[in-house]
Amino acid sequence: MKKLLMFVYNDLNTDARVQRAATALSDYAEIEVLSIGKPFNAKSYKNHVLNAKCKNHMLRYFEIVWKVLVYARKAQGHVFYGHDFYSALPLLIIKIFMPSYKTVYDAHELYLPEKNLPFGLRNYFFHIWEKMIIKKVTVLIAAQTERANIMKTFYHLKQAPIVVRNISKLPDADKVSNPEIERVCEEFFKKPGITVGYAGVIDLSRGLEELLKAVDSLKGTHKVFLVGNGADSQILREKAAEYNRTDILQIDALPYDQLSAVMKRCDIGFVYYPTDTLNNKYCASNKIYEYASIGIPMASNDNPTVKGILEKWEIGASGNDLAEVIQKVSGNLDIYKNNILTFNLNYTWEREQAVLIQGLKSILL
Repeated sequence: MKKLLMFVYNDLNTDARVQRAATALSDYAEIEVLSIGKPFNAKSYKNHVLNAKCKNHMLRYFEIVWKVLVYARKAQGHVFYGHDFYSALPLLIIKIFMPSYKTVYDAHELYLPEKNLPFGLRNYFFHIWEKMIIKKVTVLIAAQTERANIMKTFYHLKQAPIVVRNISKLPDADKVSNPEIERVCEEFFKKPGITVGYAGVIDLSRGLEELLKAVDSLKGTHKVFLVGNGADSQILREKAAEYNRTDILQIDALPYDQLSAVMKRCDIGFVYYPTDTLNNKYCASNKIYEYASIGIPMASNDNPTVKGILEKWEIGASGNDLAEVIQKVSGNLDIYKNNILTFNLNYTWEREQAVLIQGLKSILL
């Protein structure tokens, strides 16, 4: 059995896409995932956490890249699988100096320079390495069909990347391990009103303040439940105090395997992606599939990708007037919930897993 090294510049505990990929390929290769953050206890593969002493963000990144390269040299593996644009630089170096490795690049995002839009030095830095390795890797993967086609055109590829969508299912759970969180959630969900829930990064660009405004305008008929951490966590808590007609509960992020215990008590799942960049316009959202996996309909802004899925399967509504959208979903909960059953049968990780395995079989067998 061949040895496959994965690298993600992220905490493996919070990266469900990497977890799914590693598990899917563990029957075909000896998998070891190199990551940062906290150790992740996986049954079918190993996780090796890389630590850095540098405090500066860029120097810290270079230190981690160096440790990845040293580890890859010592491991003498057969395949190096890089996740996200942070892995583009080590992929390039491995391709040049460790040619025995077959290489895989999984582009989680779509960060490309766009006319009349700021790009920033950080994005240009990582874009340079992606541009240099995109035609050199053995297997190229994208998270969404439109993204794959855009990458093919922009980088002048002979064929589009393999598409492995972000289809994830929340693990079933009945309660959270923290008694205090369980208590406040129990009290919150006992209060009257239709609950609109959101689980994810607490970032104002995700439309969370707009959500509070929309629900507050419904004059006490709805509640808001927020789960997650982020740079705007405290800001959002302060803003929530301004909406005194609405019951709002905001709790810190929960372990992924406990998230469904609280989210399945919600009536509606909130999905919001801006439409300013190609990466946002053609988002590869796992929230749609996670909310659907626990049977809750969705309310979204007018993002074309999310809107297309919700309207095609009639599992929620979207639009720029969020209050109107939430009211529409609230009035059709039973219809949307019934349609979610069909949606879940058509979108399964098992199908995406088969695409991933088939795409890598030639370099693993």
